[in-house]
Amino acid sequence: MGGVVYGAAFDYNAGVSVRHIRVSDIDDLRRILGSKYVQSDINGIFRSVKKDLSEGLQVLFSGTPCQVSGLKKFLRKDYDSLLTVDVICHGVPSPEVFSRYVKEVEKRKSDENGKIFKITHFSFRDKLQGWNSYGVSYQIESSAGSGDSEKIFRGRYEDPYMKGFLNDLYLRESCHDCPVKNFSSGSDISLADAWRIETIMYSPSFDKGFSLAVPHSEAGRKCLYSIGIKWQQADRNFMVLNNPAAFKSATPHKKRKMFFRLINDGKSISEAVGICLPEPTFFSRIMWSISKKLKHYAKK
Repeated sequence: MGGVVYGAAFDYNAGVSVRHIRVSDIDDLRRILGSKYVQSDINGIFRSVKKDLSEGLQVLFSGTPCQVSGLKKFLRKDYDSLLTVDVICHGVPSPEVFSRYVKEVEKRKSDENGKIFKITHFSFRDKLQGWNSYGVSYQIESSAGSGDSEKIFRGRYEDPYMKGFLNDLYLRESCHDCPVKNFSSGSDISLADAWRIETIMYSPSFDKGFSLAVPHSEAGRKCLYSIGIKWQQADRNFMVLNNPAAFKSATPHKKRKMFFRLINDGKSISEAVGICLPEPTFFSRIMWSISKKLKHYAKK
């Protein structure tokens, strides 16, 4: 019996955007690998999933908790042939913010070189410098076919889009009151980074990254234990302490309204982020580090 997988993929046909796609060829699974820190376009996908299920196909659907919950409500009944996987999500920015950011990057490169440049590959989580030092990278090329091409890497707090995202500066308003926290989406499996894994186990490969997988159903457990990965059991306290987004909605940034006012008044994403999130002083960095450590030990 055949099977299909649904997940979020980059689309480079008109700028750079993220949309859900249907994958039926194992070689195309690479398209839905990796993190996408922007809301994906899911138009028509729920109908496609329902059609596949009604035709007897095995379906794996992956997405954010709200997308999984939305699919479940759309289907209005359970299917033994459906496996759903979501990610522990602290919120998604609007596609409009990401679209403006991409256009600004392309325009800046084009103006510098006197020819049109376009982004042809994008990664929100480039681990070239390690899991704990990930950043944004993108391949940008001349559309004139001259062969001019450059890969650019920026640390996650150096890139304006990622800096704003990680500081919850422009998450969608609905994400600040998420109705599917506490693993209530109905998914079979939830995935996340296993931050601070070094506190419960040792590995010489920490900087390659570790994943946290939380099964919520018998189907989810069977799937996880059937794929031949070595699992390390983690207790709930570890999960709660290091992935609070699973249980609590992100607090709106106090300068969220200012950010949108600035970009609506003509400021670039980079300028608006710079105004709303100025570089911290050395003293404030030290105080932030101390505060973070005190909060961590207070939760133990």
